Amino acid sequence: MSITISTALSTYACDHGYNSAFDTNGILEFHDGQRPTTADTTATGTNTLASITLPANVFLDPSVAGVMTKAGVWATASAAANGNATWFRFKLTTDSGTTGTTDIRLDGNVGTSGADMTMSTTAITQGSPITVNTFTATVPKS
Repeated sequence: MSITISTALSTYACDHGYNSAFDTNGILEFHDGQRPTTADTTATGTNTLASITLPANVFLDPSVAGVMTKAGVWATASAAANGNATWFRFKLTTDSGTTGTTDIRLDGNVGTSGADMTMSTTAITQGSPITVNTFTATVPKS
């Protein structure tokens, strides 16, 4: 039998874990290429296409039933490089950028549908603005 958690604990994890972790010095990066096997792994062999400095209170608080919803404006005026975004990484401004287990990170896939983060287009053009209009993530209960 596997461990399961209650909806209240899932919501608590959202509000006191993820939201607290990224709410004052979080960055959202969009990358091309192969997503690392784990979020503990360095992003090698990929390019950082765009980087967004996240606002304070990055997710709505409180979350609802373990679902975090984007809060504030997530945007950058100018993408860093041309490419096709395939994955994203939430990290802190203090992230060492190396493989290890001490950096707080959250990775996910990017696509136009059926991905962890959906975008109207995954094609990113250097110098163009990038805005994330909506984003939700769920802390699983089992």
